Amino acid sequence: ILTNLCKKIVEISCVYELVGHNEVGLLDQSIISRLTKGGYEYKTLNLIENPVIPEDAECIFVSGPIVDLTQDEVKLLLEFSVGGGDLILFASHPSCDTPNYNAFIELYGVTVLDDYVCDTDYSKIYQSYPLYIWGERQYHGLSAEMDHSRMNLFPETRGFILPEESDDKYLIEDLFRSSETSITYTELGILNGEVSDVTAEELPDGPYSLAFCATPMNEGMGTVLVIGSPYFLLNKVDEACA
Repeated sequence: ILTNLCKKIVEISCVYELVGHNEVGLLDQSIISRLTKGGYEYKTLNLIENPVIPEDAECIFVSGPIVDLTQDEVKLLLEFSVGGGDLILFASHPSCDTPNYNAFIELYGVTVLDDYVCDTDYSKIYQSYPLYIWGERQYHGLSAEMDHSRMNLFPETRGFILPEESDDKYLIEDLFRSSETSITYTELGILNGEVSDVTAEELPDGPYSLAFCATPMNEGMGTVLVIGSPYFLLNKVDEACA
């Protein structure tokens, strides 16, 4: 999945991964090995220790930070993207308080849900666990490059509400969505009688976007891919989809 995404986004040779925020989805050695075998050079980047993005950076991963990014880091990433660099962003875990990072993602016109997306239809979830949901692939050039014989699991994922119309800077398109029967975890608690201080009418309606792509409308700007689950690329998740 990862190498296909990199190839489709842009012809890049050097991939950086942001570190320093206790990221839960840091690329494991098996994925790094696939990247290097695919011809990519993999490096890490700590903008807290050294607030400069290297000149050879062509694509930066942010792999589900537990500790929020600083506003200075967000500014650097935004400047990198506007200047033509590509970003692959994995949302923070819904239990994490990351207002700066969430606000960064929302700059692309989407709404980041503060809650888990889950499902009550057992055919839509993994091993009867409602927080491990199968994403429904949408027609898009990026997802078309993926192996259609494999399902795509989104464990403990956030959801996104996409704008009805894209602005004049980015075309916002779904890669994966939750099913028509998907709900938020808070709504599941309401159904189970465990939550009484919120009504279902106060919550956003599904289905929700689980991954989307922001494609620049103007040349010279970078593509941004956002995935709701910080665990999406972990090796054990990949094995569950095999």
